[in-house]
Amino acid sequence: MWDGFAPASTKRDLDKSVFQWTNAPGRPLYWCRVPRDAKVVDLTRAPGVEELKAAAEAASQGFCPAYFAVDYRRLKAVKGACRYPGTVILIYVKNGRERRELYGVPLRDGTARVDTVSDHEQLWKSLPADDIAAWEAWANGRQPLFIEFSDGKHRVICSLDEEGKLLKERHESRRPAGLNLWHLPLRLQNVKALAPVAGPWGAREGLESYRFGGYERWYFNPGRSYICEFHETGWDPSRKGDRITVVDPERRFFKRQAISEYARTASGRWYPKRIEEDYLRHRTRRRGTGAGADRIVEDREHIESTYVSVIHIDERREIPDELLDPDRIVSAEDLGKKW
Repeated sequence: MWDGFAPASTKRDLDKSVFQWTNAPGRPLYWCRVPRDAKVVDLTRAPGVEELKAAAEAASQGFCPAYFAVDYRRLKAVKGACRYPGTVILIYVKNGRERRELYGVPLRDGTARVDTVSDHEQLWKSLPADDIAAWEAWANGRQPLFIEFSDGKHRVICSLDEEGKLLKERHESRRPAGLNLWHLPLRLQNVKALAPVAGPWGAREGLESYRFGGYERWYFNPGRSYICEFHETGWDPSRKGDRITVVDPERRFFKRQAISEYARTASGRWYPKRIEEDYLRHRTRRRGTGAGADRIVEDREHIESTYVSVIHIDERREIPDELLDPDRIVSAEDLGKKW
């Protein structure tokens, strides 16, 4: 399969490209017209990749078997469109099963666009203090935007349609239940291990993957249960087209997350208490002008936003099994029930 991109760290020439190919009987790499004298570098099993992946997955499975968590995200800075200055997520986890309730914090005046953070700051000052019980009480008095159930293989999303009726969607999923502190699953196409770097809480080990015109980068801390302390996804600035416009080649990421503070659970397990999240978006919207179907106008918009995510974990909470059963939700009224 032709992928059509090269890592940004290499000079891109017309005779240098990267292929992603799964060998099949009778279909070697040269079957897709790769010159037989071309130099082939196999990146599917780079040294150190499998070992780091296995360590992160093992650490994920060894985290708290049951807990209740609150994850709330507040807007710190924004340039461009913003509908919600933050979200509050209640997470119930028990033995590999999860219930995730997401609540939006809308703007006070109901507008869909704000270019300053002053209104957001005033709104968040009116919400509960930095306390897990207060945030849970705030959320329980409101209607969730949706409730998601997951078992690491499948997920069920319950929400309301435009008429206020219950909508249930079922999907396959490889994301582990609960707080995904390791950003699993790790995609290992065209991946390499990075040289260890120093971090605020010890040395970090990293992976970097290039695929489909973009990249993904992880840095794990072996001293703190291989938690992913830095995660970034972005695009290759050598690719040009109508869908992506790189305003600043030095800032080519579109999502970046970094842990800025740790905390411990009651049993002594490390987890990120505070995460800084940066987003860059270059959005193109096409609309008609009303002067005919052939009159199309493109609106290009550059959006930057920074969020602060704060997490609380209570592993002493009793999680009833019926709370994790999506079949208990059979009507719109059930979205607000906790049984």
